[in-house]
Parts: sequence; C-alpha cells; structure tokens
Amino acid sequence: MKKLVGTLLVIAVAFFSCAKFTGDPGTDPIGTTRQRAQNNNPGTPKPSTDSLNNVKGSVVLQLVIDSVNTQELRLTFDPNSQTIYTPGVDVLAQQNSGRINLSWLSSDNVSLSAYTMPLKQPGAKIGLRVDAQSDGLYSLNLKALQSIPLPYDLWLKDSFAKDSLELRYNPTYSFNVIKADTGSFGANRFKLVIRLR
Repeated sequence: MKKLVGTLLVIAVAFFSCAKFTGDPGTDPIGTTRQRAQNNNPGTPKPSTDSLNNVKGSVVLQLVIDSVNTQELRLTFDPNSQTIYTPGVDVLAQQNSGRINLSWLSSDNVSLSAYTMPLKQPGAKIGLRVDAQSDGLYSLNLKALQSIPLPYDLWLKDSFAKDSLELRYNPTYSFNVIKADTGSFGANRFKLVIRLR
C-alpha cells in the first residue's frame, strides 16, 4: 500500500509540473503561488525598480515549419526605444514563398522580423501575425532568452485555442493552422505577454 501511495504521489507531481495553464495569463494560480513563496522567503533578493524598468535583453522565437525549414524572430528590449515601427532600428518582415510566415506586430501594426521596444513595469503585450498558405501543424520554440529579469514571466497566449503557455518553463508550443477557419491565423491569434509575477 505504501508503495502504491508513493507511486501515485510521483505521478501527481510529474503531472502538475508539466501541465499547461489553459486560461488567462493574468489569473495564473501557479504564478501567484510561486510569487507568494518568493515573498515569504527572506533569502530571495528582490530586483530593484530600476532594473525592472530599464531592461536590456532579448527574446528569440523560432517557428518550425518542418524538419528543414524554420524562421526566427528577434525581440529586443531597450529602455530608450519606441513601441512604434522605427526605420533603421526595426526590420520589416519579408513575405517568403513558404507555407507560413510569422512576424511581430509593432504598436502601430507594422509586421516586423526584428523589433526593438522598451520593457517597463508591469510588462508588455506584443502581437504576433501568422500568415499561412496551407493547413498544417507548426511549432513555436523559445530559442533564446537573454537578460530578462526573473520576476517577468513570458506567456504565449493563443486566443484561437484559448490556451496559454509560460515559455520559460515550456519552451515549445505546437499549433494547427486551418485555412477554412480564419481564427487559426492572422493578427489576432497570438500574443507574447510579458508580465511581473
């Protein structure tokens, strides 16, 4: 009996540590619990307000189309930048002849493959545009994360699937594009939500 209870406990811990949260990132119970635990631990250093408002770092997302074809997007944070498209700083997205294209959306709705913007408290929401030529199963990977302070969570929010995934801990998200359903692609499906825990 003790062996059975121990096995069930291991399975439960494995399940909850791998589970995706299917709800609004603003109501993440795991993040709330984690924040409470950090606040109750006097040994956990608290970042300064200055370090949370003057972030200089980057995020690289990789779209995996198939075993050969990939596409990368870079998001750079600079406290002296703007959220609108800035020629000479940001890079316009090029539509390639492939089955699918992914781009960041600036605050003025310009599609970009490299986007520089400020990251300040309480965080940011950055739109992603998915343009697809055909149905298919694709993956988004967090390829690189540099100098983003730990109090910031990085959520990939999928409005079509009504799903959210914390990319720091689950760096791959698979999704389907169905051309017959316009909600499965375009400018309204994905957002990268960066918020303080």
